[in-house]
Amino acid sequence: KMKITGRQKGSFIWLLWAASNHTSLGKEESSAVVLTKSNFEELTKGKTVFIKFFAPWCGHCQELAPEWEKLALEWKGHDQGLVGEVDCTVEKELCEKQFNIQGLPTLKFGDPSYGGTFLEEPYFEEKVYDELSAFAKDNNMNLPMCSPGNLDACQDEEVRNRYQKLFSMSLEDIDAEIASKEKEIKKAEEKFRDEFKKMQTAYDAMANKNEFESIARKQQIKLLKEILAQKQ
Repeated sequence: KMKITGRQKGSFIWLLWAASNHTSLGKEESSAVVLTKSNFEELTKGKTVFIKFFAPWCGHCQELAPEWEKLALEWKGHDQGLVGEVDCTVEKELCEKQFNIQGLPTLKFGDPSYGGTFLEEPYFEEKVYDELSAFAKDNNMNLPMCSPGNLDACQDEEVRNRYQKLFSMSLEDIDAEIASKEKEIKKAEEKFRDEFKKMQTAYDAMANKNEFESIARKQQIKLLKEILAQKQ
């Protein structure tokens, strides 16, 4: 019968405690701004943001974590640029309903006005610090972003005038314009599906013809080889 010493018992109890507290054990405080549904508008107002949506259990999120920490540290306390993160296991409503996050990690960048409506999802090859940092700088995260929610930041007069013209439209006209654009999108998608079906039909016909001709050629080759063997 194996005996458990007092020292082993103490180690075993510590391991049990560590396992039950694995989410906090050894976890350092992140330099990224932790965003929630309740503080999102207040903390991002007037800033250009770079936000990571993640889950602690996600392997790719864990790989990104040290790179994101470097980026967050670079922009920590910046007056204009904000590097933030949203834990989707905690902020499910923010991730699923407000931002419609489909995969993790997801990175969003831009103007957070109107609940993040204008945020874009940039593509990155590797999601490493150098790439992320260069993107933030190249896209002027240190400056206010020109958008319908932040006209004061629009240096381009043409862009400013276009936004102001849209703001002068009545609610009814805006709704009608949205409906018109949605109709155009639907029409374009239907046209794409129809053209794709035509292409698929043509492809299937070509594939069948090629297969039939290939079988015929193989049969001819087989016959020729048999005759060659007889003649030799």
